[in-house]
Amino acid sequence: MPAILKGWFDRVWLPGVAFEFGPQAIRPLLGNIRLFGVVTTTGAPGWFTRLYMGNPNRKVLMRGLSRLLPGRRIERFWLALYGIDRSSLAQRERFLARVHRRIAAITKD
Repeated sequence: MPAILKGWFDRVWLPGVAFEFGPQAIRPLLGNIRLFGVVTTTGAPGWFTRLYMGNPNRKVLMRGLSRLLPGRRIERFWLALYGIDRSSLAQRERFLARVHRRIAAITKD
C-alpha cells in the first residue's frame, strides 16, 4: 500500500485505541463500527494482482484490519478498479457509478 496510507494506519490503528493485547490473543476495541469499506484503484490489472501477488492490499485491509472490528454484524465491502492506467473513460465512469450506488446505499440506512 502507499506509504502515506501505511503511515495513517500506523498512527490511527494503535494498541489501546483499535485493539489491546490480551494474555491469550488480541482483543478488538472498535465495537461501535458497523461498516468497513475500501474504495481504491490500482495500476496493475486485476488478474495480475490476484495471480502473481495474491492481492496483498485487499488481504491486509479486509482480512487483517477489518478483523479488529468485533462482532458479526459488521458489513464489509471492497470496490477496486484494477488497471486504471489503461482503463477507458467508459470503464472509469462505470466504476464511479458503482461507487456512487454503494455510497448511496449506505446513506439510506
